[in-house]
Amino acid sequence: MRSFFILAATLLCGFVIEAKQIAVVENGIAKSAILIPAQPHPDEQLAARELVDHIEKMSGCRIEIVQEVPGKGWEIAQDRKKITSIYIGTSGITQEMEKAIRSQGDDPASFMIKAHTSSSGNYIRISGLSPEGTLFGVYELLEQMGVRWYMPGDIGTVIPEKKTITIDEQNTVQIPSFAARHLQMAVDRTWYRRMRLGGPVFPSCHGIDIGKADIEKEPELFALVDGKRQKSQLCVSNPEVLARAIIQAKNYFRKNPSAPWIGMGPNDGAGFCECPNCRALDAGDFDIFEHRISMTDRYIWFFNKVLEGISDEFPDKKIGFYCYSCYMKPPVKVKPDPRIVPAFAPISLCRIHGMSNPVCPERSYYRKIMEAWGKLLPEIYERGYLLSLLTLASHSVRFTP
Repeated sequence: MRSFFILAATLLCGFVIEAKQIAVVENGIAKSAILIPAQPHPDEQLAARELVDHIEKMSGCRIEIVQEVPGKGWEIAQDRKKITSIYIGTSGITQEMEKAIRSQGDDPASFMIKAHTSSSGNYIRISGLSPEGTLFGVYELLEQMGVRWYMPGDIGTVIPEKKTITIDEQNTVQIPSFAARHLQMAVDRTWYRRMRLGGPVFPSCHGIDIGKADIEKEPELFALVDGKRQKSQLCVSNPEVLARAIIQAKNYFRKNPSAPWIGMGPNDGAGFCECPNCRALDAGDFDIFEHRISMTDRYIWFFNKVLEGISDEFPDKKIGFYCYSCYMKPPVKVKPDPRIVPAFAPISLCRIHGMSNPVCPERSYYRKIMEAWGKLLPEIYERGYLLSLLTLASHSVRFTP
């Protein structure tokens, strides 16, 4: 997450002015109450529970959760001037807070923490552009208190013992550095959300849906390999393959109107069509790491045609594909439609060295490929491999060039 204008300390005329401290718990006694909406979203309820539970584990003090009463507000037992009101929820977001967040980005997972002292009482407001954003704001607040979740489970959780818990007066805005933040092997949902992972999920992109097709009855729809039709891939230059792919894409978006994209691409593996028409779509660009001609141009041509075919009904929908294997290099002669979204999956390249390592030619090559694609398209993803192929450990992030 990227942070903006946190008010922790001010340098004025050569003097450091420490930020004011707002008490949440003092010597094991509650100095705050959590205020939630009358009809809280499940994520807002979870945010309140997470805050209460962790504070109790830190200090031994369980602070009160007060639910709003329609028309009456929050009925708090203690004098509000003597405690810190911790407002949790998107319904409590002020115009000022929303403007501050949106000035940095509009990702739903973004949030603001506004903590201030005043004569009428101290308050902390935690509001996101979505209930999930509010939950992530609570996790940020807990981290400011010293809580850490280094790995799933109790063994990875660090909660400091504090009889007194304070928060700096602040205006903190955070927006995700990446819209999509996913770890393939992370199965602990609680830990996943504490890490503020989430966002749009990139679609699976192995294969092109053309509905039912029988190689015995319609061999011309399939790849011609060594003079024989095979199921390994489709013959993408065949007009019938294109027509059926357009129909299936439209059907998909009709059934999934909120989906921003459909996954599409070659089947995983080789066996690409060698018919004259498919070969004519290639640019003859040799891939030195795959030791064969790049297949990117033929598939970008095909994706362009599918997007053109669905534009009458779905002009804003996208195609996501794995930029992978022998279709990882950028196209040479076909300009991609800006609605094409590649996800880099450098399965055959080094995954040990960093992108800036001067002695690793594979990473330098990979970086050039990413930069080249970034000049062609507005949105690209990185589905990198962290360890060996045997672990299949990978992650996915999205960035805008």
